[in-house]
Parts: sequence; structure tokens; C-alpha cells
Amino acid sequence: MLLAQISDLHLAGPEGPRPAGLDTDAVLAGAVARLNALDPRPDGCVLTGDLVERPGAEVYERLRELLSGLRMPWWPMVGNHDDRALLRAAWPGAAGLGAGPADAFVHYTVEDLPLRLVMLDSLRLGSHIGELCGERLAWLEAQLAAQPARPTIVFVHHPPLQVGVPHLDRSGMASASAAALGEIVRRHPQVERIACGHLHRAQAARWHGTLVTVCPGLAHQFALDLREQGRYTPADEGRGYQLHRWHDGCLTTYTARLDA
Repeated sequence: MLLAQISDLHLAGPEGPRPAGLDTDAVLAGAVARLNALDPRPDGCVLTGDLVERPGAEVYERLRELLSGLRMPWWPMVGNHDDRALLRAAWPGAAGLGAGPADAFVHYTVEDLPLRLVMLDSLRLGSHIGELCGERLAWLEAQLAAQPARPTIVFVHHPPLQVGVPHLDRSGMASASAAALGEIVRRHPQVERIACGHLHRAQAARWHGTLVTVCPGLAHQFALDLREQGRYTPADEGRGYQLHRWHDGCLTTYTARLDA
């Protein structure tokens, strides 16, 4: 099985602001063409949040229009820039998005691949910081307990660990949420990977018995700044995506640049 991951699209639409001066519509169109041209072509694509720069019905419609050209199944998630109700309105009836109230958590599972995918909603309304409340943690625990022998990737927008870049860590997942998630993961060794976005840099670290990987931004990257007084600085380091390959019981993650 080969699975693509793109993250932090920050789609602006024709009239919206351009994050870091980028035409993010054109970037996404190029990413769709790139993924379609891969040989072998991925079995599906997960979009780990920050789908749009500023939520609005028109920009989500534009997102759906651009993604309609993707010749593989794809599964959207919310990030801190997203709006649950507007996302649902753009994809009425889509798996994982159509059930429940418009503002219900966007979490669901994908069951028809060799590797089970669990999509976890970490959006805290009005904040860049991620959160996993008791309801979301209980949902995750129940999902993992239901299939303890099934190899699984948990996708969540906010990484649950400190990555050592102080200004990024301050906008990561709330510490109490991360600690509770870690306890759940420790109890469920079938979690092969926790795959995230949000940080606009490719990163990886061992955590609570599994591996946390971070997908680079499809829009801009953030410069690597390890200083305590560091700041968010967009960097022209090449927009990228990740591929997760499950083969013979081994999950390998590759990071690639769109312009390579």
C-alpha cells in the first residue's frame, strides 16, 4: 500500500490573501498533477488540515474543485485555520463528514486499506494551539480498542510532542492533551505512526512507543530557527509532501519536493 499525505495547503482562492506571497491555488493544482503522475500511483491521499487560509464557503468550494482532479481517493481533515461546518457544507455526505451536527468533530476512520487510518480532530476554536478534549480522547480509545491487531496510522493536525523549535512548540498541542494521547498510544502498540502537519517542516521523533512524523507544508515552509527568541519566518525551501509505504509489515515514510 502506498499512501500520500499533503498538509497545510492554506488555499486562498482567487480573491484571498496570499500566504507568504504564494499563489496557493496554483501550488495545489501542481500538487494534484504531481500526485497523479506518480508511478506507482498512491492508493489514496490524506490532507492533514489547514486546508484554507481564511474559512469561507467560496474558498472551500474552490478547494473541492481543485481536488476533484485527484485520481485517487482523498480524505480531508481540519486544522487550526479550518471551519468544521463550512468543510462539511462543501462535501455533503462525504465519509466522516456528513454525519452529526455541522460543527461536530471531524474524526473518522478509513477501513478499506491494508493499513487502518484514524483521523483525529485537534482543532480548538479560535486558537492556533491543538486540543484533544475528553470526548475526542474517548472516541480514539474506543476506535483503537475495537481493532487491537490491525496496524494503524493516526492522523492529527497538531504534533503531540515538543520538537525543539521554541516558537513552533508554543503553538503545538496543549500539554495535557498530548500527555493523554501519549497514554492511549502506549496502550495500543498497533499504532505504527502518528502523522501530523501544522509545523511546515518535515520532522520525525520517537514518542510513546511509536514514531511521530510531520509533513512539510504544501504552501510555504518555516525556517529552522532553534533560538528561544526565534520567530515564524517563511522559507523558500521547496514545497513538499510525504508518502507512507506499507510493505511486509514495515511502514516507511518518504519526504519529497514538488519541484524535484
